[in-house]
Amino acid sequence: MLITDGHVDVVRSVILDTSSPKKADEAMIYAQWALGQIGDTAIMIEKVAPFLRQQLTELEKCELIDMVDDAACAVPVSQRYGQRVRTLKQRLGLQVD
Repeated sequence: MLITDGHVDVVRSVILDTSSPKKADEAMIYAQWALGQIGDTAIMIEKVAPFLRQQLTELEKCELIDMVDDAACAVPVSQRYGQRVRTLKQRLGLQVD
């Protein structure tokens, strides 16, 4: 998947809603590194979701999905976007629509 400056800007903006500019920059650096290591959204979900499921409250899990949706609204998304979000919800233990 090609990550554009538009994608980075949108995700950083969503992170800024809940964090400081320094933390947002750190999160983006890590996210870009992680994407470069794995490069596939499905694999990324499989690797990260168990940790998130354990660490986040139900409210935080819902907020994460909302953040994903907010970021996706600002850029063109792939045809697999809905499937990936459903998979993420399942792996987080949330109800799937």
